[in-house]
Amino acid sequence: MPKCLTLSLTKLELECNTLVSTKTATTKNSIILPATPTSLRKNGIISEKYNTIRNKIINAKTTASGYNTKLRPYQDYALNFLLQPELKCKAIFDEQRLGKTPTTITYLKITNQNALIVTPKSLLYQWKTEYNEWYDNNVIVIDGNISKRQRLYTKINKSTSVLISYDTLKQDVDTLEKYTKYFNVIVIDEAHRIRNIKNSRKTQPKTVTALLSISNKIEKRIALTGTPAANQSDEIYGILKFLFPDIFASYYYFRDMYFYTDDIYTSRSTITKCNGIFRPGMKHELLEFLELISIQRKRKEVMKWLPKYDIQKVKLEFNKMQLEAYDSIKQYYEYKDIICMSDLEQLTCLRQITNCPKVLNIDDLGSKFTFIDNYIKDYPEESIIVVSNFTKPLHILKEIYPNSKLIIGETSSKDRESIKKAFQNKSINLIFANIAVIKEGFTLDTADTIIFIDSSYIYTDNIQCMDRLVPVSIERVHEKTQKILLLLLENSIDEYVYDMVYIKKATSTDIINNYKKYIAERK
Repeated sequence: MPKCLTLSLTKLELECNTLVSTKTATTKNSIILPATPTSLRKNGIISEKYNTIRNKIINAKTTASGYNTKLRPYQDYALNFLLQPELKCKAIFDEQRLGKTPTTITYLKITNQNALIVTPKSLLYQWKTEYNEWYDNNVIVIDGNISKRQRLYTKINKSTSVLISYDTLKQDVDTLEKYTKYFNVIVIDEAHRIRNIKNSRKTQPKTVTALLSISNKIEKRIALTGTPAANQSDEIYGILKFLFPDIFASYYYFRDMYFYTDDIYTSRSTITKCNGIFRPGMKHELLEFLELISIQRKRKEVMKWLPKYDIQKVKLEFNKMQLEAYDSIKQYYEYKDIICMSDLEQLTCLRQITNCPKVLNIDDLGSKFTFIDNYIKDYPEESIIVVSNFTKPLHILKEIYPNSKLIIGETSSKDRESIKKAFQNKSINLIFANIAVIKEGFTLDTADTIIFIDSSYIYTDNIQCMDRLVPVSIERVHEKTQKILLLLLENSIDEYVYDMVYIKKATSTDIINNYKKYIAERK
């Protein structure tokens, strides 16, 4: 570890120019440390100005912003934290489902800033829905094939924000760099994804390299995640590198300064790895830094009134072939070899098209399957249950994911019990299930997420299905945040079914009888 530890407060964007002295001058061989009270004392520096600014930023986390917003009080405190101008780069580490997205979007609205927002692919349209709700401004989703993406890029200007996935950013980094001049802020959601940053561009993932290349050209940066260091404390480095690349220039300096390491001997070489144990006093110093640049709240602390689970509507868009088939069936009761002989057949057919056109022998899997595939890839560590009122989509999914398990009417009691046990003990992490079958007799509370491709017409069936996630012991109630995602195609029969089932809690007969009126109003 180097003998001379130097400090640069200006790198933290704090206007404390009075502190720049010979003691804090940086050299090519020095390490730039976070500006913390501890590091100041190490350098023999006392500054009332620094203390005033630090306290102002920290106190903002428990003070109302003063703006009239729809945010909950704790979200408004986070907004006030983001609004502090002395620190341009910040992180929100609030636990999942505490509303980091509305807080961030409200910040962009109040400050009238255009943002480049980077998310997992499966969250793109969730972000779009939230953006349209909280900030009535132009946002472009960069998605689709290369030619479509190139057309979308030409629409970027000083009045637009952009939503893009990590994977697309990696593919289009050269193109996207040309448009960074239009963005005041870059926001990365699920920021723990960049924890695999090391010192060498050759060894770090291409997604991380591309992200850093883009973010270094944008002055303000915001990182959002509920798990900043999922497994070991040194994983926080990736987020710190994104926020303050000049301060955290080297993972290995960071590792060796803050943590003890172990040498692992192989037949060819010796590998030095962080063992997660802090060096004396360094945990306190790192926490001082995090106290300044981030806000973190636990769900059980601020949302004690929440129900057992959260239901999220995920609005998706039709793809081209799917929309063509849907419009034809809706208007003419037929599409190619598909002919609907009654309103009920048409209703069922439209639902199947929104779920998975391939069920009707249309050569297309549809937007919902694309979302499911992206979600499974985006969250390989999660235990996921995908449910449907129909069985055919589940069979198709089982063919796509052979390591998954299928629970339908034909699944024997013995197999159901075997699948349940394997899922609960994490031997398997992906189940496709029929709502009518899984709604009773199953405890699957180790699940992280349940995805509804569609819903049953019977409200209580859906709720019973959701109840499969509820922990059976009080010790596990706050063990983790569980998600329930309802997939809905915009401007489709999905929205009608959702309204009738979850809002009006109508009977199956009412849903079918009112369907004809619903279609007539939209022709």
